[in-house]
Amino acid sequence: MQTVETLVSVASPAKEKNNVFKQHPVICLFVIAYAISWSIWGCEIFWGIKIPGFFALAGSSISALIVAFLSGGPSGLKQLGSRMIRWKVGVQWYLLAIFIIPAVCMITLGINGLVNINEMPKIENLALAIPMLLSNILLHFFSEEVGWRGFALPRLKTRYNPLVASLILGFFWGCWHIPYWFIPGSFQTSLPFVGFLALIMAQTVLMTWVSKDSAFLGVVFHAAANTSFALFGVLNNGHPLFWLVVAVQWAITLIVIGLGGLKTEKLTER
Repeated sequence: MQTVETLVSVASPAKEKNNVFKQHPVICLFVIAYAISWSIWGCEIFWGIKIPGFFALAGSSISALIVAFLSGGPSGLKQLGSRMIRWKVGVQWYLLAIFIIPAVCMITLGINGLVNINEMPKIENLALAIPMLLSNILLHFFSEEVGWRGFALPRLKTRYNPLVASLILGFFWGCWHIPYWFIPGSFQTSLPFVGFLALIMAQTVLMTWVSKDSAFLGVVFHAAANTSFALFGVLNNGHPLFWLVVAVQWAITLIVIGLGGLKTEKLTER
């Protein structure tokens, strides 16, 4: 006669095998994140119903919480939370997270000044940098990065090396923005989608290199990137300048890859 313990031990593997959230957590994350965010953006595109943008951005974080719980229960949520608050890393990584994209912007402006391929953009008051950075850190800590760097990237790195994991994440992160091209007046409508996707994929590789296993550093990088692009105005000041930004960022990314910046072992824990 089977004991209760035996029955439980037999049932548990079967239950785990049928748990699609545990078997395919990243796919589930993308599907739910797209469904939430695109539904919110779709309300504005199709019916003119404007819902505060934070809720669309938070689609990935809501998805991450759902999948983390359904795939790992309370311990899954605990692991996700620990990655989001893992801030004890070397100061040099914080400096890189904050200053890589400003460096991209300044190199772009320097090249543009030499060859004059585009009208120089108007640079906003740099005194706004710190408050913008802090507000963006707060925004991305509770929205996008819970899903992308907090949940998806660590799991992708259990199956792929950091470079491949980053390119996969960058592709789906970039495509997640597609509805913006159908919302009149959005920032993305002034940009070519292919170039935006290339920019996002390069940025994802750099974020993986800098953030290591700290999603919080990914938040800082993301916030610094958005702040820098807004202040320097290099993305929406004409396509020649935009493509120069893409080229400069990919040049830096390729240097990092070539120097072995992403040659680390795959993660073994989910």
